[in-house]
Amino acid sequence: MTGFANYCGWIVGQVPKVSKFEIWNEFNIDGLSTTQENTDNAGAPPERYMALIQAVYAPIKTTRPDAEVIVGTFTDPYWQDTLNSAWMDAILSLGAANYSTGFSIHHYNGFMRPEYWHDQLYRTIEKIRAAAPTHKVYLSESGWFNGTDPGSITEAEAAARYSRYPFLLRCLDLSGTTFYGLAYRDWE
Repeated sequence: MTGFANYCGWIVGQVPKVSKFEIWNEFNIDGLSTTQENTDNAGAPPERYMALIQAVYAPIKTTRPDAEVIVGTFTDPYWQDTLNSAWMDAILSLGAANYSTGFSIHHYNGFMRPEYWHDQLYRTIEKIRAAAPTHKVYLSESGWFNGTDPGSITEAEAAARYSRYPFLLRCLDLSGTTFYGLAYRDWE
């Protein structure tokens, strides 16, 4: 862990034009999980992620005091009682706000229209705000799948949803959003 923490401190010094650094991607579903944890669909224990962010926070902020250290990347943290929601609750109760300046959410919900997503995101942000009232919250992954598999929608339907989604997101306490167009098209 010390080596990775030192690396994080070094790397933020190499990119002066970058100010936001997200610590790991979707740790709650597979970050450093054992084979059995993945089989159980439990992901890595929240304590393992806390150890990681505790280790990297000081080296990052020492090198770049201006850096935003964004943690969480909570995958589909529905406000209902689900496995991912419990993981998010644990991270927040373990004090993740003390080792970060912002939180990140990844939100995909299959066929659901954006109007349904709004309520879930609102309640997720409420939970984060209870633990970290001044932290920024980013929706750093969101979108609909386009393709031929059963979990996708047509490009036309995705376009219709994307046309409404930004207006709904403006009503939320978010500092930024990244949309994914999950389709490949050769435009030539």
